[in-house]
This record gives sequence, C-alpha cells and structure tokens, in this order.
Amino acid sequence: MQDTKTQLQEAIETGEILTVIYHGGSQPGKSRQISPMKIKDNIVTAKALPDTRPKSFLISKIEIADSVSTKITYSQENAQQFTKEPSSLYEGVKEYIHIFENLGWHIKVSDEEIGLYRLYKNGNQRKTPDVLIGFQEFTYYEEYSEEKANFVYHKKLSVRPWHVSSKQLNKNTSYKYLSKAMRTFVEFSHSSAKGLKL
Repeated sequence: MQDTKTQLQEAIETGEILTVIYHGGSQPGKSRQISPMKIKDNIVTAKALPDTRPKSFLISKIEIADSVSTKITYSQENAQQFTKEPSSLYEGVKEYIHIFENLGWHIKVSDEEIGLYRLYKNGNQRKTPDVLIGFQEFTYYEEYSEEKANFVYHKKLSVRPWHVSSKQLNKNTSYKYLSKAMRTFVEFSHSSAKGLKL
C-alpha cells in the first residue's frame, strides 16, 4: 500500500491523471481515471473523471494501472526510433504520418497537438479527435480552502507536460518526455483503429 500511497502523492504534486482499478464502491474492479487532490491516513480525495466533484477512495482498495507497460505491436525497428528525444512534436511524428493514413485516420497537426480523426460518411472530419497527443505547459488543480469555504484554483508548470489520450480505449496518460509519449501515441493509433474497424 505504501507504494500506491507514494504514487498517489506524486500525482497530487505533479497534477498527473492516474488510471486505477478500484476494488470497492458500487462497481468493484472497474477501471477509472482519477485526479488525486489530497491524502489523509488511508483515504485519498480525488476527482473520478470526467466528474469534477471530489470523492473519497480507500487507498488499500486502489490498484494503479501501469500506463508505461503498454505492449508495442509494431516492429522492433520502429520502436527503436523512440530512443532519441525529438526536437518538436512534428519531428517526432512525421515518419509515422503514412502509417496513420494507412490505418484510416485523418490527421490534424498544430504546434502543440496532433489529433487522429475519423471521417463521417460524407467525408467531413469529426469535431473531436479519437487519438490525441499534446503539450500542456501548465497543470491546473483545485483545492478546498477551509478559510474561504470554497474551492481555490491553482496552476503550476507541468512536470509531465505531454498528454496522450484515446477515446476508444478510454485512456489518458501523461509523460515527462515526448519520446515516451510518442510510443504510446503510435500504439493508441493502432489499437483504436483496430477497435473502430477503420
């Protein structure tokens, strides 16, 4: 439990969103994403996303999923491309654009994020990406102030500014380094395309 408590405390300090399996509550064993806020004894107060209301969880019933242990399904040769830290987001993704297109994705690139989109039958792009990688310079979090009897909002520099998400897989992870985030982004692009039968 101490390791879980340490990971939760680190997430509070960095603003990281954790994927956990909670072995309690009304749906024991269900995977969910939480944004930890504070710890007292064996209880962590966190937002169970997408809900923004704080909830209490028994730390002894929390199992933290390992976001880094995603199995890579593409070749070792491609995996070795992630060993160098790219100089920019586009630099990190440019050689995979043809792979994303072959998987059936429509790609939208900007300086701070890259999204993979499905298209409607009429050929128009959907409004929200199915798979996304992006840079978030700041982490925003709220804290309950006894003094003000309300929540106070804070912002600080992100320790893990690279975020990768997949709607299909219902996953959202963050990384300190772009190279690690890119590995997950490519994996999510494959897994999501397979799940959506693109």
